[in-house]
Amino acid sequence: MHRAAYAALGLDHNYEACLVKREDLGGLQKNFSDFEGLNVTVPHKEAVCAYFALDEFAIRTGAANTLNLRTGQGINTDGWGFVEVIAGLGVERVLVAGAGGTARSIMLALTLAGYRVSLWNRNLARAAALVSELDVPAQVCSSLDIKGQDLVVNATSSSLKGESLPIDWSCREPQTVFCDLYYSSGGTVFAKEARAAGANTIDGRELLVAQGALSFEWWLETEAPREVMRAAVFGNEDRTNNDV
Repeated sequence: MHRAAYAALGLDHNYEACLVKREDLGGLQKNFSDFEGLNVTVPHKEAVCAYFALDEFAIRTGAANTLNLRTGQGINTDGWGFVEVIAGLGVERVLVAGAGGTARSIMLALTLAGYRVSLWNRNLARAAALVSELDVPAQVCSSLDIKGQDLVVNATSSSLKGESLPIDWSCREPQTVFCDLYYSSGGTVFAKEARAAGANTIDGRELLVAQGALSFEWWLETEAPREVMRAAVFGNEDRTNNDV
């Protein structure tokens, strides 16, 4: 995705995947001195915060996914990337399932952007703690009730495990859109069940593109070629698993 963006803009840059151990996080700027920046993924998004100067949003989420190795700064593009994905859908009420790092950034961005947000997690105490820590006006739900919601977001690990969420699909309303933040060839269990119930879905790779584009723009201070990046991610599938 990033390499395609560099090529489209004629930039002499490269993007590589690197395996880093937790004990090496404190030496990122030294050990990766040939790099301008890094994206950080699971399981280091939280731990890396101790070694970089974060913006206010990343501080509140307690996680960073984008680092500038020259300046020692870090940001989180997951939340605002998701807001970009759903812009224009006309949704107001959003139910987020999950209480992990990605859920935190999405919850914060959605509330700051003015959406009415509810949160469900199998561990209710953890969900309540998340809302309290973020200090956002979100409702904690005791059940995964999709009735009355415009958008339902699966930010749990259920799709990684091939598991279903406790959703009564008969309560689905015509306007409700379902988005899984994870993705797989042919769609996740969550997405397949949503489509089987007649619902519209958003492929999780849309967030991959959006957060990547925001990282690109923060590093290089130039507009990212989003459609080029999107084509690199989706290939010939285009919007096969995307209904809206």
